[in-house]
Amino acid sequence: MKDEDILTTGQAAKLLRISIKSVIQMIDRKHLYGWTIPGSKHRRVRKADVLAFAKQNGIPIDKGT
Repeated sequence: MKDEDILTTGQAAKLLRISIKSVIQMIDRKHLYGWTIPGSKHRRVRKADVLAFAKQNGIPIDKGT
């Protein structure tokens, strides 16, 4: 997996046009698959999962991202 395939919560929020807090809540509630980096509170998500979530929920994504 390449680095650009993994997003921070901030990057995912920007793609989805929502707040970082909303992304964190979606991960915590299992609406979006993500994980916490061991030893920290920082979460990561796969870009493919964010794009699939957007498609399933009718959220438009800029094709250039």
